[in-house]
This record gives sequence, C-alpha cells and structure tokens, in this order.
Amino acid sequence: MSEETEKKLFPLEKLLTINSRDWFAFTGKDPRNYDFKAIHEYVPIYEHITAHHTIISAALPQDTEVVVDYRVQNFRLNGLTNSSKNNVLYITATALIPKK
Repeated sequence: MSEETEKKLFPLEKLLTINSRDWFAFTGKDPRNYDFKAIHEYVPIYEHITAHHTIISAALPQDTEVVVDYRVQNFRLNGLTNSSKNNVLYITATALIPKK
C-alpha cells in the first residue's frame, strides 16, 4: 500500500462497535456538538481486508472524528448459489462529525 493511500485511510482504532450514547458518556463530549451520518456499504466478501478498509474510509465524511455502531453482516446475493463472489459484507455504522 502506498504512503498516500495509507494517509487517506480512516484509523482502524476509531471504528468502534459501541453505540453513540456510550461513546458520549465515556468521553464526556456533548452530542449536540456533532453531526451524525449513517454509513451503509456493501463489500465483496472475497476482497482482501485492505479493500474493506479502503471502501469504508472513502464513505466517511472528511472530518469524521470517530465511527460508532460499526456492524458487519454476511449477505448472500442471488439466493441459492454458493459462489463466494455472490457473498458480500453489509457494513453499517454511524460517523460522528464535529460541528464547525
């Protein structure tokens, strides 16, 4: 991975599975100072984990401070076929962006 690509990737340690209420309670920050953006992405399951990280990073607003409620589900396209190319990861999350 090039240094330029690496700089654009959102830090993995800021992709959190806790909900926003718990994050605000833990950090003591005020939710009224943040905008919330829902993230919904489909990622081919056969892609390398780096591709997943790149796709999620691209979906996030530039000023995202943290991502909460990060969830990944396996989802099969085209019903009965078992081809790995028909399996995708459905990723949902909430980006928290400080208001300016």
